[in-house]
Amino acid sequence: MAAVVLPQLLAKTDTIDINCRHGCVLAMGEITLTLRKLEEKSDPQVVYLSNQRVAELNELIITFLDKNFYRGMSGDLMKSCTSSYIKNCSLAKLQATPECLVSWQKVIDSCLITKSNAIRDGAVEAFGELCTTYYCSDSRHGENEAIINTYLTGADNDLEEHIRMGYIAALGVLPSFMIRCHLQAILDSLVKHSLTPLQAVLVGEMGDRENIQAYRWSEARTQSVLALTKLVKTVGYGGGIDSFAEPKNFNKVIECLLRALQEYTLDNRGDIGAWVREAAMSSLYEIVTTCPPDLLAPEQVHEIVVGFMQQAVEKIDRTRGLGGRLCCQLIHHQPRIPYIREHSKLLEIFPADADSVLWLFADHTFPLFCELLSLPDYSKRVLLGLSASIGQLTESLIKYASSALFHFLRSNPETVPRLCSEVVQIFEEHLLNERVTYPLLSFLDILIGSGTVESVLHDEANPFAEDIFRLLNLEVKGYKKLYKTATSISAFCQLLQVPRLSKRILSKLSVFLGLQHVHVRKTAATKLYEALALHGDVTEVPEENMDEILTLLSETDWTQPLVEVRPLRNQLCQLMDIKPPVSGAAAAAALQQASADK
Repeated sequence: MAAVVLPQLLAKTDTIDINCRHGCVLAMGEITLTLRKLEEKSDPQVVYLSNQRVAELNELIITFLDKNFYRGMSGDLMKSCTSSYIKNCSLAKLQATPECLVSWQKVIDSCLITKSNAIRDGAVEAFGELCTTYYCSDSRHGENEAIINTYLTGADNDLEEHIRMGYIAALGVLPSFMIRCHLQAILDSLVKHSLTPLQAVLVGEMGDRENIQAYRWSEARTQSVLALTKLVKTVGYGGGIDSFAEPKNFNKVIECLLRALQEYTLDNRGDIGAWVREAAMSSLYEIVTTCPPDLLAPEQVHEIVVGFMQQAVEKIDRTRGLGGRLCCQLIHHQPRIPYIREHSKLLEIFPADADSVLWLFADHTFPLFCELLSLPDYSKRVLLGLSASIGQLTESLIKYASSALFHFLRSNPETVPRLCSEVVQIFEEHLLNERVTYPLLSFLDILIGSGTVESVLHDEANPFAEDIFRLLNLEVKGYKKLYKTATSISAFCQLLQVPRLSKRILSKLSVFLGLQHVHVRKTAATKLYEALALHGDVTEVPEENMDEILTLLSETDWTQPLVEVRPLRNQLCQLMDIKPPVSGAAAAAALQQASADK
């Protein structure tokens, strides 16, 4: 191979046939590595790679650069095979000249900023091996500094996502001896780029304003989370202040990953924040199960566990499966993870064999996680995840999630008041955050309509119904979001079964019947008809007017112009024995007129 095949392959690297050249470069890298392994195993020592052959291998990439083989469409093929060649030569510890190392670094730098994921990934692998093998000498201190500073600057690029991804990935594979002197700068950069621009500003990691498009760069943030995990693994926990044995450094990583677990970025591809959340879960699990236990804080461990639990009951199957599996493995991990609250009860709920549960199937996982609702330490975050699943559009997910929840509520009626209180807290904490409140409106409609919280609704000492009514009003105030307003109508109508609220609910629904949006008026009329047909006997609507009210609601064409609809709406209000709604301007004018009359 060394005497016959390598020279022939080398001769063919000058061909204009790009496929032939690509294959030759790949083969040369593989042969070089294999020959080096044979040299190491041979006894007595045998040398297969002569000085001449080593010199030819050193010159190869320099020649390619001189001939501009890395330009154009064929350049992508050459970049991918060259990355493989550099990686194999580095693993083989091939004797390389300074000029050769410069040419290799130049190709890797150009590969890191290409749009192709495969080329970038290959270059990152090659860069890691190149650094480990050739950049460890003291004489390279200046060059190493320049590379790290260049990559830190490149990671801050806010014009193209793929450029940031390449530099961040390269920072993640740096060997320990290159990281030590720059740990804080690299750590700060990776933490900053693992968070959305808003999150980074809130934690003080970003002072400058970033390109507004960067908030959509979930792939770059995913890459940064993965690089951060590699950084922790490479540096380790031995070495004092320049390692992750330093609580300040360790806590910065954990807090960053916990914030990454809260990313829900949306674009035309859907919930792209799920990539970041999945990477954050995997990273947290790896760090928590390998770090010295004394570095972990009780609150951090609790946030990690409830974070996994929340993801395990949310709407995306892949994310839910990963969250459930990691949660189960964390609970049963040996040696035991400290500070997990109610650990003995969790051990009873989750099976020791994580493979015994089909984590991707909602009918397997939701009954399991709904049992956590009996534990106050975990129930609130599980409810938050359940509200996202039950309140969205996938019918099968709604079916399994809601049936598991309602089965638990019927089996454990003593927990209902506490869980209702937690629903109110969730609504209050996320008010006007449409990512949470939009599915929460549908969740409230399904929950109240299920009959499982009836005891709380009719308990006058319990403020649940009043709180939900108040928060619904605040959420739809101004009626600017058409579909949110229309979705809230169902929740308002469910509250009509609470006698003490019926007048206020009817007044609110009469406002919807007079809004300019046709869709809102039609929805309000339909839902009010259904609610009165079901719960009309517990409202304060005069019984003798009920048939006329239902007829008016069903037979009126609510798509007519407002000037025709509003008199009918006012007639409806009189029949229901409530005051017709008056606009703010009309009320002010009436008040002014009354003052003038006096």
